[in-house]
Amino acid sequence: MLEKALAAHPANRTSPVLRLRYLEAVREAKGAKEEEAAWERALLEIKSEELWLQYITYRLTRGGVSALDAAVVRIMKEIASSQFEPRRAFFARLRVFWRTIVALKQAGYLERATSAVQAQIEL
Repeated sequence: MLEKALAAHPANRTSPVLRLRYLEAVREAKGAKEEEAAWERALLEIKSEELWLQYITYRLTRGGVSALDAAVVRIMKEIASSQFEPRRAFFARLRVFWRTIVALKQAGYLERATSAVQAQIEL
């Protein structure tokens, strides 16, 4: 049903809310390969902070903290290549940074999280 909704109108295809629901349905109904492919398509088609933050969560659940670095680097590149105004890009990077810190803390890497915040303060 969500596939039909995505195809029904061009605006639906780039809707972050609809795409996140679709990704959730893919996770529940199809295998890991299909889910990975769906994420790749979503990241190519939609430039959205909400989608990017959920991608970080997805990578954490699939690959743990070791997958966090690659996910954050990818999202930062997406932000840099997006056509966002500078203020929006700044806040998108800030949200990604904050999500990364929270993920590190929740995974038990309190020292890494603290040192990342301290490094930003020193800059």
